[in-house]
Amino acid sequence: MNQEFDWLISDVDGILTDGGHYYTAEGKLMKKFGSNDKDALKKLNELYVKEIVFITADKLGYSISCKRIKRDWGLNLKLIPIDKRNDFFKQLKGKKIYIGDGIHDAEDFEGIDLSFALNNSTPQAKKNASVVLDTSSGNNVFPYLLEFLGRRKLKIEKPTESEETLDASELYRMLKQINLIPEKRQEINRFCNSIKNSYTEKNKIVLCGVGKNALLANLICEFLYPYNITSVVLDPHRALHGNLGLLEKDDILIMTSKSGNTAELVHLMKCLQNKGDIENKFLLTCNKDCELAKYDIKCILSVPVSDEVSRFNHSPQTTFVVFAIILFLVVNALANTKEMTQIDYLLNHQAGEIGKVLRNER
Repeated sequence: MNQEFDWLISDVDGILTDGGHYYTAEGKLMKKFGSNDKDALKKLNELYVKEIVFITADKLGYSISCKRIKRDWGLNLKLIPIDKRNDFFKQLKGKKIYIGDGIHDAEDFEGIDLSFALNNSTPQAKKNASVVLDTSSGNNVFPYLLEFLGRRKLKIEKPTESEETLDASELYRMLKQINLIPEKRQEINRFCNSIKNSYTEKNKIVLCGVGKNALLANLICEFLYPYNITSVVLDPHRALHGNLGLLEKDDILIMTSKSGNTAELVHLMKCLQNKGDIENKFLLTCNKDCELAKYDIKCILSVPVSDEVSRFNHSPQTTFVVFAIILFLVVNALANTKEMTQIDYLLNHQAGEIGKVLRNER
């Protein structure tokens, strides 16, 4: 079996156990472990990960964890102080999965290929994790992980040669690229939150792109309007012929460019410098080492799109879908800043099926 990941690393307390430390007058007595993890870990090792290692900083309870993990299961357990974990992770070469539940685990998620928290983990861990599993400490965590990786693999399973059609092949390729989005969760959160935190009632959202990205800019504006968010599209061609006056100092400029080297946008950056730059510039791209990155961009989000599902692999169909998903997350982040009721929203959208809801509410 050609496993996708080299390492599965997991904390012990709060993942394998319920997170409680059971004391008597003599000291720490026991830990409570889940009942179905051993079989799931065996399957994970067979299908998805080459090596499994558990880590703990709990010196007092180390002997208890050893009896369960090393003696009963025959798996690796390392006693590693919290401040040494990052060094330990760096020693492990290859793709890594990490499961943690605490504040320090949240910090360790940085640089991990696929990180997991649980639904009762600390808010910091849930925020920084790639995925939050729908289970809690000591409650079949690894069966849930096995099920998630199975669904993830199923989503991108390549059709067999006998069943492969043009449509099936293209669907496989598209899903494979979209499937990378959760693995960029930390960066996407940072991008969305940076835009949200820069936004005030005084700002307007200015979207800018060339070609298909210009279509995307218009689309996103349509989704911002119902939330009373002032948004406009800046055509970089027209901007250089007078429309640069549309941009005001406190506006939020969101640019999209697959290459990050779009000549019109690079020229726009130079003109903004001449005019007196704006602070809130954001870039969504597939190339972090691009020409636009040389300018004073507040936050750059680079997402990997290596396969365009189009004839000749030129038309940016996959990029358009991936960019749209991320920008819809931006729309939601901005919408959540507005003090408005459902009626306020419906009053901005009085026709169609949504309009019927307004008439029913009244």
